[in-house]
Amino acid sequence: RGGRHFVGFEVKKERDELLPYINLGVVRTVSLTDGIDVKADWRGEVNPVIVPSRYTPAVAEKLRSQRSSKWGESSVHCCSYYCNSGRCYWTDWNTEDN
Repeated sequence: RGGRHFVGFEVKKERDELLPYINLGVVRTVSLTDGIDVKADWRGEVNPVIVPSRYTPAVAEKLRSQRSSKWGESSVHCCSYYCNSGRCYWTDWNTEDN
């Protein structure tokens, strides 16, 4: 829902380890596993921002089927910021070609 939301993170590097791979994101209130097979549908790694609907339309449709009136009219259902590259990604889980 509309409004301001805040969160804070502290990331520390231990000794001479490689830089941590950090991916921060926000996703609609949905179940990422209800009716979705983690191994078959998610290929063992749950990451809702990389549900490209044209490649995994069944998963995208299962996520979109959980739509509620609280979603409003926005088409952004999940977004993510990759700290290593500084890039942002988003998805609409759309199963139609626009």
